[in-house]
Parts: sequence; structure tokens; C-alpha cells
Amino acid sequence: MKKLAVIPGSFDPITRGHAEIIRRAVGVFGACEVVVMNNREKTTRFSLEERTAFCRAALAGEKNVSVSAYEGMLYEFLAGRESAVLVKGVRNGEDLLYERTQAAFNFDHCGVETVFLDAGDAWQDVSSTRVRALLDEGGDWQALVPEAVIPLLEKTVRG
Repeated sequence: MKKLAVIPGSFDPITRGHAEIIRRAVGVFGACEVVVMNNREKTTRFSLEERTAFCRAALAGEKNVSVSAYEGMLYEFLAGRESAVLVKGVRNGEDLLYERTQAAFNFDHCGVETVFLDAGDAWQDVSSTRVRALLDEGGDWQALVPEAVIPLLEKTVRG
């Protein structure tokens, strides 16, 4: 049975690191559904609609990639998707510890396995948090996000 990679996240905003993990997941599993979600442990800067638009713009040219938004719990989204596998990118040991806890929770609640993909050296320091900080400080953030997202972020930041 073919597996569908499901990549959930807040994507506040999507980064080049996220996009790389998504492309690699498609290479391994054949298809990927990116699920833009709210995380109760995080305060997002951009709305769910804006974050979904960022992801759609960033991934518009990618084959076998779909983007959706979901406001409930991830295990609810995954219910009944026996052919799904969660894919999470990890940059460091801290990410891995957090994601392992989430993987166990999701497996216990819906039986979906999680696969971890190493972000690789080029993306170790790239995070949505860093992009937001650079946006606030007037720093150089453009190299950290997919090119198609730059005008959307500029428009959103300028108001």
C-alpha cells in the first residue's frame, strides 16, 4: 500500500527548510499533504489563512503536494487515514525530543507512524521564529523563505 506523507506544522511562516523537507518527503513517499495548523503551545504572528496562502504560494510548482488548513487536533485529522505517515523535519536534538513525544501521542491516538527527516546542515539555523525576529528587526530574512513567499510577507508586514 502506498503511503501519503502528511506534514503538519504552524508554518509561521513557511521557510526554505520546510520546503526542502516537503520535497524530500515526496521523493520518499510519492505524495505529500501539508497541513497548516494552530499549535496551542505557540502564539502565531500570521493568521491560519495567511499561513495557508504562504504554503500554497511556496509549493505551487511542486508535483504531488497539496496544502490544507485544519483547526482541530492532528490525531483527529489523521483518523481514518490508514495510508498516512507523519513526516517531521528535525534540526537538532531539542527538535527530536519534542517531536518524539508528539509522535508517541499521535500513534497512541490514531495509530499513524511518524518518520523523522534530518533537516541537514544548510537548514540547521533556519526557523520560522528566526524569520519573524528578522522581520521585526528589519534584518535580511528573504534568503530564509521560498521566493514566492517574499512578496506576500512584505505585503502582510507593511499592512
